[in-house]
Amino acid sequence: MLIIYHNINDVWTAQLQKNYKNDYSHSRIVKNFYPLITKLPQIPFWFSYQFFLKILLNNFQGKGLLNIISNPPWAVDYRVRKEKLYSFKRNIKNIIKISKGWNCIPIIIRFELDWKKKICPPGFVGNKKKVIKMFKYYINENNKTLQRISKEENVYYFNLGPFSKNFFTNDGYHLSESGMRFIAEKLSNKLIKIILKNKIV
Repeated sequence: MLIIYHNINDVWTAQLQKNYKNDYSHSRIVKNFYPLITKLPQIPFWFSYQFFLKILLNNFQGKGLLNIISNPPWAVDYRVRKEKLYSFKRNIKNIIKISKGWNCIPIIIRFELDWKKKICPPGFVGNKKKVIKMFKYYINENNKTLQRISKEENVYYFNLGPFSKNFFTNDGYHLSESGMRFIAEKLSNKLIKIILKNKIV
């Protein structure tokens, strides 16, 4: 079985951006300010040298995966562009077709977050209220797309909600420990039925 729980990263690092490209190449830009630093040799047993390299990389190449591969800060596209939803749909359908090709059973899960919280994902410059509005818009539209895909491709679709706000961390979209336990219990009960129905061993 293949569990598909997609949505937020497509919105955050791809769909919201002004320089959007439908192959997502705009959100896969390696940000290497100082290529010479990365070409310096590794000398594992020289601790002070390794420590110095780490300081250089941390200070000049940015911190975290987003800074290294996605090139923030980003300008926001405040217009609704349907092509962004088509790209999301194409990508999910491709995942489903590949999984079916490997005799995997695709299972789509509706993406959840704290819907009452005003979530403004970091990395953007511009009007915060408009960013929040566009962020929620694409999350909702992607969820509708996931449900439509499940019908078109005849695959399982589960809405595991409603989720209470304590099921998320302070950012409003990462699951807390209680949220992970909740989703794991609800999903596992459904997966057991699928396993028995399809006689998976």
